[in-house]
Amino acid sequence: MKTSIVVALTLTFSQIAAAGGDLYPTADCMQRLTHDVRLQALDRKVALGLGDEATPALLALDRTATVMERVALRLWMELRQECFALGAAHRAAAHAELPLLADRMFSAQQQLLGELREGRASFGEFNRRRLELWQTERRQQAELLGTDKLQTAAALR
Repeated sequence: MKTSIVVALTLTFSQIAAAGGDLYPTADCMQRLTHDVRLQALDRKVALGLGDEATPALLALDRTATVMERVALRLWMELRQECFALGAAHRAAAHAELPLLADRMFSAQQQLLGELREGRASFGEFNRRRLELWQTERRQQAELLGTDKLQTAAALR
């Protein structure tokens, strides 16, 4: 069990590979968002790519979004939705129960992002809660996929 958790904590959901070791389209798309100039207003406020990239500075940022940042947050939500849709077939091929887990976790992240956009959460609160969601997701992945598949996925990264 300890091994499962350690392995799971080294993975992000977005890096799990399906049969054949193909790159996960959602992760690839999300990583490209870090270079999207339309999201520059969010630079150094959120981890635009993967949810586990939050730095201590992001976790401590105790202010809500400005009007300009809220516009960028709306766009980010839309782009994230497009990225998530790209990986649907990949998730389904990886494990029968993975799509439900992924949908639930992605919806929770999008809801949290909506709270940030609406000014009901600070950047720091958003980043902390998003990181907690990722950690929960990793634990659930470990339980769902088991150690062997997680180790295989790690080798395919």
